[in-house]
Amino acid sequence: MFRDHREDRYSAVTATTTSAPGASARLLRAEMYRLMKLDEPAGEPVVRRPSDPRPDPSQGVRATLDRRPAAVALDDAAGRHLVVDVREPEERLLGLADVLVREHTALDPPAAAWTGAALTTYPGCLVAAAESAPGEAVVRVRDEGTVRCRTGRLALAASAVHAWLADGRPLRDLPPEVDIIAGPDGWTASFSPPAAPPRP
Repeated sequence: MFRDHREDRYSAVTATTTSAPGASARLLRAEMYRLMKLDEPAGEPVVRRPSDPRPDPSQGVRATLDRRPAAVALDDAAGRHLVVDVREPEERLLGLADVLVREHTALDPPAAAWTGAALTTYPGCLVAAAESAPGEAVVRVRDEGTVRCRTGRLALAASAVHAWLADGRPLRDLPPEVDIIAGPDGWTASFSPPAAPPRP
């Protein structure tokens, strides 16, 4: 959408909207100071150009993740969530998890079945993700459905999905690619369009 933008696209129209072309900043400033009953500053008003249009979200987004051990990060800070691998021996952490991951393809049940069972077993969990093949995974979101994901870092991809949802955006709007930055390293996660959640 923004790639086709031209600054002079509507110049023929905008030229007819004022009787003093190019003087609006000076006139508006003078009027504002008159209304405030203050002396107007000397010199011409400074007019700053707007920033470049934002990139088209369909071209992918960036998620910057700050990872910390659960022992020092279990609080309610905005945007914070707990990611737990299913191999975690401490049952308490599994019960507190916002995101559960299983990074093994040879385990039963299969990835799609495991993610559904994980969300049933742990009702406080929002996202469950499991590898279905090396570099491929199923990511299931409670009450919103599943997406297929291609990534070399499943826990980070599942965390990025949680961050997307925590910002109030639905799974259906998740872009096809997310660039994930964690510390000095970066990865890309690719997502398929979501499948609807199964009917109860």
